[in-house]
Amino acid sequence: FHTLIEQLASTNSRAPPSFAMALRTLVVAVSAGAAIAASCQNAEACAAAVVGDMGDEPSLIQTVKPTSGRSTNMWPVGKDKLGAAKDDEDPEACLVGLAEEFEQHPEYPGRVEIFGKVWVTASEGLSDSTHSQRVYWQLLDVDQACDKGPGSKSNSCSIKVEEGNQCKGESSKSAFDSASRNVDPWAFVTYTSVKKELPEAQMDKPPALAQTSSGYTPVRSKLTMRAETGLSAKEVEGQTVVVYDFEGKAMACAQIARALSRPEAEPMIPMLLQQATPKPLRAAHFVKYPNSGTDLDVWGEVLIWEILGETIPMMGHYVTWDLEGTDARCSKGRSATDPKSCSVRITKSTSCSDPNEEPLYKAEERRSNPWDYVSYTSVQGLHIVVARSPGVPVLTGHDSPDAMDQTVIVYDYEGKPAACAVVDMQ
Repeated sequence: FHTLIEQLASTNSRAPPSFAMALRTLVVAVSAGAAIAASCQNAEACAAAVVGDMGDEPSLIQTVKPTSGRSTNMWPVGKDKLGAAKDDEDPEACLVGLAEEFEQHPEYPGRVEIFGKVWVTASEGLSDSTHSQRVYWQLLDVDQACDKGPGSKSNSCSIKVEEGNQCKGESSKSAFDSASRNVDPWAFVTYTSVKKELPEAQMDKPPALAQTSSGYTPVRSKLTMRAETGLSAKEVEGQTVVVYDFEGKAMACAQIARALSRPEAEPMIPMLLQQATPKPLRAAHFVKYPNSGTDLDVWGEVLIWEILGETIPMMGHYVTWDLEGTDARCSKGRSATDPKSCSVRITKSTSCSDPNEEPLYKAEERRSNPWDYVSYTSVQGLHIVVARSPGVPVLTGHDSPDAMDQTVIVYDYEGKPAACAVVDMQ
């Protein structure tokens, strides 16, 4: 069955690209379903697992404007370790917990008082290494020096989930499975701060500040990022969220507690995206990178939405990809030696016949290259290697039109360019 579909997709040259993509997507779906079915205990759980794995996190970007009081796409059905779906009306569905009682980290030298909330959700991946957690944060009084993002020091402007209770002085270790991930995925979850008047409609003022003068202007941050940790939801329960300053020092911490409700805020990802342009930009016609000598034959698509930022450093792109033919050596993510390893990047080049690798971002608005934080993880199917991402915010200082006609480059495990496609309208 797999062979027949692949032959149809590869030999029917007159068929539109969408036909071939649909057929190959079916191969991935059947491969994922077969893997899940092997571990499921009953047909009902298997059906729920296949539906959840094929339509879970991508649904986060499908609802730009909720049609009812509650967006059913923002908080998808959660799954247990076997992938069985939980009740969608369960307020804890897909929600690991909430960290909100922040206190100063015991080793921080200065005085700091951070307010806010960090929600943590979990999703099953197509492989052990792609099990992931997503963090949604709304924080006040973070480090103002992070106004242009992280610097060059380790843990600069990071928000990390760490093992144990850091607030009690326990040893610090990022929460991820080192057997299935090459590098610490939480090292790439960072915040950008802004000092502006508090918009009451977007973030509640903490009780401790309720009696302060109206002139109070907090340094705040609000965003969502995802980390492929290789851990299940149960393995993250009770761990600690740690917020770092610009110098990479742990400022504040809060233990993840069982949450009784979903976030009170409006759906965060749709809020970030440019509602004036509901259709994203797309890079889909991939060719081999010139003179690369690569054996990889990458195809698929990379979609690019615009992120609305309050400041120029907070502007950028929300990038998703659905690719086939990526480097199988990226099965545990990027390598620890090259920031281009297993990466997907928008560059300043406008041609795949004579491209350059200069990444698209404003160096005067971002202190470090934001594309160094973007990478894919390959999953080996029965006959194909795929890489998928439901969404990565990349704060570049650019808006959506700046990405038009630029090139997207996909890199191999060694950090060498393997494939190139020009960005156009979807």
